[in-house]
Amino acid sequence: MDSGSGFAALLAQTGQTNDLADCWSGLCGALSDFEIDRVLYARKPLADHRTFHNRFRLTWFSTYGEQADSLFIEKGGYVTSQTIRWALDNAGAVSWRVNRDRYLLGKMSGQEEAVHLRMRELGLLAGITYANPILSNAVRSGFGLCFREGLDQDDADHIWSEEATRIIPYLQLFELAASQMRNVSQGQILTARQIDILRLTVDGKTTGEIASLLAVHRRTVEEHLRSIRDRLGVTTTLQAAVIATQQGQI
Repeated sequence: MDSGSGFAALLAQTGQTNDLADCWSGLCGALSDFEIDRVLYARKPLADHRTFHNRFRLTWFSTYGEQADSLFIEKGGYVTSQTIRWALDNAGAVSWRVNRDRYLLGKMSGQEEAVHLRMRELGLLAGITYANPILSNAVRSGFGLCFREGLDQDDADHIWSEEATRIIPYLQLFELAASQMRNVSQGQILTARQIDILRLTVDGKTTGEIASLLAVHRRTVEEHLRSIRDRLGVTTTLQAAVIATQQGQI
């Protein structure tokens, strides 16, 4: 598939769906034509510096893999990345060479080095971070593009220099969809059991009544509700119900 037909297909897909996950799938497929086999997208409000560290306010999609997602997103490893920090104040592309060179020059903190080395162990070796144009002081978004195994950073930089003008429209089309469509962050997707429990809660059922209806212990229901609040980044079940409803999960 050439880039023209690929872009047309993604554009058509974007226009025919209200599910951002469908557009994400189309984007990843299109980027594979450029030797990009793993992709991370993140979108975050930045009202102040504290929100940068608050992963619960992060909307993200990733094909990095479960272990990398856990380290880089769920455990907050992204806050150590120099390319991510660059993307907060800039638009455009920056090579992952920045992180590698900091490591080779011994300029990384202990935490930064640990995250960097673990990500390399997981095969995230050569890539480009692309920051979307800054349209609002309240939001930043961008992509981590990892090139396929066997390519080094020189290869990644060369491919980007040759193909950026064809790759960037894909990224910007997805960003447009992310800004307009109902979307649920990969880290906020509730399980089927969590959805059942939250729906019953919204219907006015007590914890004890839900436990009886689902034939589980009351503590199990409480644990699910706590997990739901954690996933959605809120402190009360009422807030969780409002957000889940807005997202279309319940």
